[in-house]
Amino acid sequence: MLIALAQTAWPLLGWFLLVGVPMLSASVRRLHDTNRRGWWMLIGFLPFGGFVLLVFYCLPSGPGPNRFGPQPGVWYREGFIRPA
Repeated sequence: MLIALAQTAWPLLGWFLLVGVPMLSASVRRLHDTNRRGWWMLIGFLPFGGFVLLVFYCLPSGPGPNRFGPQPGVWYREGFIRPA
């Protein structure tokens, strides 16, 4: 029983490192864009918490910089980066 559990743990660990960590990073970055802390990810463990996170992800970013830094894409819109 223990050997079978150890054999299934390695693929799950690989999946988490390849998919889970970048997904977590992108989710926290999106929450920062909406001026929320990354700790809001914990609400996903509650019933209907995933729906609340989905609403947060779909909300537009606030105008101007927030406490986590400038709004993404501002350099392009302000002309600092010219399209090719």
